[in-house]
Amino acid sequence: MAAKKSTVITAVVGVAIACGAAAFFLLSGPRPATGGAGAPPSSASTVDSSATSTSPEAHEVAEALARLATDPDSLVASSSRSQVGTRAREAVPPGTTVTVHEKSWARDGVGGGAVLVDIAAPGATPVTYNAVVVREADGWKVVATMPLVDPVPTGPTS
Repeated sequence: MAAKKSTVITAVVGVAIACGAAAFFLLSGPRPATGGAGAPPSSASTVDSSATSTSPEAHEVAEALARLATDPDSLVASSSRSQVGTRAREAVPPGTTVTVHEKSWARDGVGGGAVLVDIAAPGATPVTYNAVVVREADGWKVVATMPLVDPVPTGPTS
């Protein structure tokens, strides 16, 4: 019984952390820039499927996440919706370029997985995120994203 309780507590804590990470990404993203005459720049998305073979599931995930550039609100997972609300566009403003690295797809074994996504707001340097996704009734949704940081140096420093 204690093992089952521990598993449930671990799952609840994991979901809470994932929701917090999703809220952080979606609420702390760059602010939108405007194009000429005050019009927002157009968004773009690409799917990097340069791997020799990827699974059909990886392709589905990549195609879904490519919509981040045009309709980020539609990709918020139901478990993250209460924290994100309808503010996903704040994190992915119009004119953002999204590149999904399909070959990085890794299943988690419980109905979802993770994939690398480069997101570049207008005029900003691209940032690579590990996007944690889950399959819901209406398609793949983002539960959380975590920016990848530079690795810690392993050799001597000068």
